Amino acid sequence: MRSTAVALVVVLAVSTAVTSLQAQPPARVSLESDLAGRQPTADVVANMRERISYWLDVMAKADSDQAVIKAREGLRDDYAYFDGRSAGYNFAEQMAALSLPLLKGGLENDPLRLLKETNIAMAVAQMPQVTITPALEAMVDCKTNAAVRYFAWQGFRDARTNILAQGRSPSELTYNKLQEAIADETSLPVMEVMFRMLELDSRQPEAVLGDFWQYAQTRSFEILKLTWPRWCELTRNTGGETLAVSRRALFALHRSADWIGVNPEPRKQMLQMIIDLTWAAATLHQEARSKGTESESSAMLLRDCEEALNFIEGATPRKTYIDRVLRDGKSQPEAIMWGIDKDGNRLGVLAWVEDLKAAGVVKPQDASTPTTAPAAQE
Repeated sequence: MRSTAVALVVVLAVSTAVTSLQAQPPARVSLESDLAGRQPTADVVANMRERISYWLDVMAKADSDQAVIKAREGLRDDYAYFDGRSAGYNFAEQMAALSLPLLKGGLENDPLRLLKETNIAMAVAQMPQVTITPALEAMVDCKTNAAVRYFAWQGFRDARTNILAQGRSPSELTYNKLQEAIADETSLPVMEVMFRMLELDSRQPEAVLGDFWQYAQTRSFEILKLTWPRWCELTRNTGGETLAVSRRALFALHRSADWIGVNPEPRKQMLQMIIDLTWAAATLHQEARSKGTESESSAMLLRDCEEALNFIEGATPRKTYIDRVLRDGKSQPEAIMWGIDKDGNRLGVLAWVEDLKAAGVVKPQDASTPTTAPAAQE
């Protein structure tokens, strides 16, 4: 589930082939004790800056993929050393400041620009401290390299708890950035990791005080609502790899049910969103069946949608309006939308719509009332 361009860059970035460098980095300062509860001295911070600057300079001047990877591994090892001695916060702060010039166009005319940007992004994404966020924000703004944006949101997700623990301002900046970026993103791998950013447990981490976890939950649901119509359209019109990302989007929405509970308005909105996605997947599935082909990806998404509907509605026993159609290899293509089995039982997406009318759910806008009798199951 990766575009060809992104996959190529990432494969090159994680290659294990390396060559030795002629120049050596400045000697790493020796920290014999953990700095927990203490700030590193000015000499230690200066050593961090020297080594980061060295590796970034190697990266910028590299003329081979091996040299680029060697520089990224040097940054990784240095971060692990200082973070292991409770100085990762300071190292990430220096890394953010020193990498910004390269992340903001400093490599524009470099023939290895994509590879170098991606390797810097990989190094940045491994630092979940809140001090790394300026670099992550610059990576989000990289319009010419989807791999950089992918690692940006991976980094934001790993740093999310630390960001929320800092209070209102950094939390708002992060979710405003996410809301703005998700509206225009076109890369499926990047969208997938953005939806992961929107997955939140109902249980608040101990490090996050006050109502900031609730703030993140509320903003995540709002962002999902804003992007949902566009995503349903993409699901309906593109299919293919989009369907796998749609399952991730559905999972993020499903997780919201854990904290929304029985609150009627957001519960109605959530049920409607799942119905809209179900309709998009069912339309795609019906068209494939009409052409004599099978779409396992759309079938998987449809089953996931039905599971989510059962969970949120609290249906007992579990309803199988969609699953029964999918399991019946002889069903008519249109039965996935609306059908009747041999015992007179309702089938398809519209059976769910009927059941959820009392909760305020309506047919998707492009859904028309069947003008013929529902498809019968043999």
